Parts: sequence; C-alpha cells; structure tokens
Amino acid sequence: MTSIHQDPVVGGAPAPLVPHSLRIDGVGAMLNAELADDPVYDGVELQSFDDDTHGTGMLVFLSRRADRSVDYYVQRGLRLDAAGYRIGGGTRSWTETEFDVARLQVAADGVLAEVRFTDVDGRAVEVHVDDRDGRPRRRARLLAPVSAGIVQPGSLLMVWMGGFDLVRVAGRAPVIRIGGRTASIGRLPGALLHRRHLVKYATALCSVELDRDGDAPAGAGGTGEVEVTADGSAVRRVTAARDGHAARVTFDPPFPDLRTLPDGNRSGGRWTIEIDGSRVTWRRMVGRAPRRRGGRQPGPPGALETPRPAAAHAGRHDGRARLPTVADDVRVARGGGSCARRLPRRMASYRRRRRRRIPPRDGQLTGRDRRSPR
Repeated sequence: MTSIHQDPVVGGAPAPLVPHSLRIDGVGAMLNAELADDPVYDGVELQSFDDDTHGTGMLVFLSRRADRSVDYYVQRGLRLDAAGYRIGGGTRSWTETEFDVARLQVAADGVLAEVRFTDVDGRAVEVHVDDRDGRPRRRARLLAPVSAGIVQPGSLLMVWMGGFDLVRVAGRAPVIRIGGRTASIGRLPGALLHRRHLVKYATALCSVELDRDGDAPAGAGGTGEVEVTADGSAVRRVTAARDGHAARVTFDPPFPDLRTLPDGNRSGGRWTIEIDGSRVTWRRMVGRAPRRRGGRQPGPPGALETPRPAAAHAGRHDGRARLPTVADDVRVARGGGSCARRLPRRMASYRRRRRRRIPPRDGQLTGRDRRSPR
C-alpha cells in the first residue's frame, strides 16, 4: 500500500492529497522467447540499453520452470532498479555478468540478437536470432500482459511496446542453447499462413508502475506530478515522464482531497491510463442481455467495471475475465482478433487448393467419391 507522508505543496499552497504514485522507465529494445522443452527454464528475455540514465549494456533474464522465479544477468556498468523487475515468481538472483557476446539490434528489416554467457549454475547460455531480409517491416503497438503472471505484485506494472513484432520465418532459425542442449521454442498455430516464430521483439518500450509499495504519494516526496483543478480542491491527473516517454493517470471526476472527505463518506468514478499518447485501459457497461422472444425482461444496467489493461480486451466478452495469453499478444497486435477469426477459413481454403493441385494416388478415394449416394 502507498504510504502517506507530508502534505503535498503546489504553487506555494497545500495541494489535494491523492494516495497514488506513478513511475516510468524506458528500455531501448527487447527480445523474448518461450522455451518449450528445457528442463530448467521456460523463458528468456534480452533487454538492451543505450542512454544517459541507464548506461550502455545488456540485461538478460531467465525464468525457471519449477517455481517461475527469475534469474537476472546485468552487464557491468548498467544502472538498473532491481525493484522494477519483480515479475513471475519473484527475483531468484541478480548477478553482474561479463558477457562473451552481447548484441541486440532492431533494424527496419528485422532483428539481430546474439548473447553468450554462463548462468549461476555454470551452464553456458547462447542465443542467436537473425531474421533480417532487407524488406522493411510494419510493426504494431502492444500492451504486454506482464502483470498477469506476477505471483506477488508490488505495483500495477504495465509494459508498453511502441514497435512490436514477431520473428519471421526467414533464413536461419532461432537458436537457443543452454548447457550444450538446443532448446525448442514455443509455436503459434497456423505457421504456414503467418510464417512467424513465437519469438517477440520490440523497440520504444517503457515500463509504467502505478502505486509501487513504499512510494510516497505524487507531489508529496513520491514519484509523479499532480495536476489539480482550477479551484485547487481535487486532482485531475497524475503524470510522469522520462527518457522521451510519458504516462498519465486521469480521474473522472477529479480525485477529491482525502483530508476533506467526511468520515465514512465514499466517492467513486473512473480512471484511465495513457502511455506515450495511447490509452491502455478500457471500460464497458455490464448488464443483462436484451430480452429474447419468450425470455425475461432485461434488468437494469450494471456499474462500470474497473478499467483493465487493453490486452485483456482479447479475452471473454460475457462479463467473465480470463488471464491474457501469448495468443492474445498476437491478436491484439494484429487488430483485436480479426486475424484469429479468419484463420479457420484460410486453412479450409488452403486445404481445398491442395486437393486440386495434388491428384489422388491409385486406388485412393477423393472427397467426392467418399460421399454416400443420395
């Protein structure tokens, strides 16, 4: 829970007290892969930095299959906040590492990643990915469903990827080798159609944390800036900016001053979050379905739901929520599910074309021959 310290002061006068803080941090580039059959690890991620705030170097983390804890390997010289990486089952180790090779480059025509180092258990870890083909890519924006996999969240963590894509099936296949054994990566259905590996990469990333444990309120010695109403009685939004990225939390109606609320009084409303100019929360009305013929009269409309990350929009639409999955990443990046809806029709069309091109072998019945006579 966010702690409350001294009264915030804006413009020389005490500002409304709002119990929220906001942090934002940038990442140069990222590459992430899921491991299907490695006995120890179930995922690997590379992050590269090259700025005045963090320095220049590479961060690699490996999540363990047994308890989802994460081992972090930080290249010497990087200045990173370990508290901002509490994901999965928590931090198992945070180790400064000398990498034999550490390179992650995202170009207009693809990505090149190459990493080689030794993990805390003495196993050699190698990653090599290169899908560049000379043709420029069209990338999407995506809110990564990171918070869905955190066992003990210390904040509302959102990772916004401004240039998201999947590694293409082109040239050499991605290679991830751990302890001398080549690990298989996860697969997406319909690979013959989309021709993508389940290896995600992105540029222009930023991570946003709302209400990290132990943070003071924005404007009261904590992170974030408050924007108050014209009369100074409430807070319209909390904002944060760093390394060319910006985030803001907007309250509708404005958040009242906690010190002025009478005991036992309640005040409600909506809140929305925007990152780099894109709204990453959504809301919808919850109510009964309209009456069908012979059915009951619909009840009154329900209240607005608490906004959820945009990646959850790919989930159920019947009022029951589910955790986002990797398939949701692809659906959201490609337009909220239209590609997933077209996939069965495309597969059926592909099979029809295959039947026309390849004649049946001697004695083999075709689909038309197998039909029973009318």
